[in-house]
Amino acid sequence: MTAISPFYSGEQEQLALVLERLPIGVIMFETRRKQVAFANNAARRLLHPARLRRGRELPEPWPHFSLHRYADRLVGPGVAPDQRVDLDDDRVYNVSGVTPRRTDIAVILIEDVSARERRTRAEREFVANAAHELLTPLTGIVGAAHVLQAGAKDVPEERDRFIAHIATECSRLARLARSLLVLARAQSGEEPPRLEIMPLRPLLNEVIELVNATVTVRCDRELAVFADFDLLVQALTNLIANAIRHGSGGDIAVEARRIEGNVVEVDIVDSEAAGPDIGEFRRRFRSAAGRDGGGFGLGLSIAEQSLEVMGGQLLLNRGEARIQLPQGSLSE
Repeated sequence: MTAISPFYSGEQEQLALVLERLPIGVIMFETRRKQVAFANNAARRLLHPARLRRGRELPEPWPHFSLHRYADRLVGPGVAPDQRVDLDDDRVYNVSGVTPRRTDIAVILIEDVSARERRTRAEREFVANAAHELLTPLTGIVGAAHVLQAGAKDVPEERDRFIAHIATECSRLARLARSLLVLARAQSGEEPPRLEIMPLRPLLNEVIELVNATVTVRCDRELAVFADFDLLVQALTNLIANAIRHGSGGDIAVEARRIEGNVVEVDIVDSEAAGPDIGEFRRRFRSAAGRDGGGFGLGLSIAEQSLEVMGGQLLLNRGEARIQLPQGSLSE
C-alpha cells in the first residue's frame, strides 16, 4: 500500500511527498480509535515486521514499549515526553509526539539513534579506557624522573638505565594512544581496524618483553593471525598482565595452536590457579570492579572490545583466558 492516498488534496499530497523523504519515521493517527491515517517509508522500515496500514489500529511492534499507551498519553492531558526504546538487537529508537490542536489527528515521530548511541558509548568508554591504561606507563615515567632528580642523573650507568626506561614507557604510551583511538573509531563505526596477516610468535615475544615477566611461550613459528597489530598487542598485554597480577603466583604460559574453521586459539594459563567461580569472574569482568578492590579492572574489558572489533572473541574459564582469532597464512 502506498502512503499517499488518491483522496488527498493537492496540498496534502505535496506534504505526503515531503514526509516520505524524511529519515525519521512519521505516523499520523486518528486520536479516537488510534487508527493509522498516514505512515512514511521510514516508519514502516523502523517498525518492520509489524505492518502500518491506513485505517488499521496502531501496531505494537516492541515487547517493552507500547505505542498504544504512548498515543493515549499524547492525546490526553499534559505533554507526552520523549521516550527511549532499547531493542534486543542493540538498536535504540527515540519516540516523540505532536499533540493535536483543534484536530483529531496526532503525530508520532520515531528516530533511529543507534549510531549516535554507539558514538556516545565509544566516547565514554574511550575516556575511561584511556585514564586506566595510560596510568601505568605514566607512573613509570614519573618514578624514573624522580629517581633521576634525586641524584641518579649523576651516575652514568644509573642515568642511562632510567633514561632507557623512560624511552620504553614513552613508546608504550604512543602504542596505547594508537590502539585506544583505533578501538574508539571502530566501535563508533567511523573507521574499521586495519587488519593484516602477521606471524604470531614474534608478536607474543614482544608482548612478553612489554609485561617484563617470565612467561613460557608455546607457538609454532609458521602460525599467523589476521588482526590489527596494535589492538592485538594491547589485548594480549592486558590479559597476560592480569594473569600475573591476579594469579596464584605460579607459572604463566601462553599456548597458541590452529584449530578447525581457520581459527587460531591462544590460551593464557596460570598453572596453579583454579581461578574464581566463573560467575564471579564474569561479574568482575563485566563491571570492571575497581583495581583497589581486588577486581580485574578495565584491562579485560579493553581486551574483549579489542578482540571483538577484529572478529575475534575472548573466552574465560577457571585459571585461563582464551583468545580466538581468524587464521592468517604467511604463504599468501
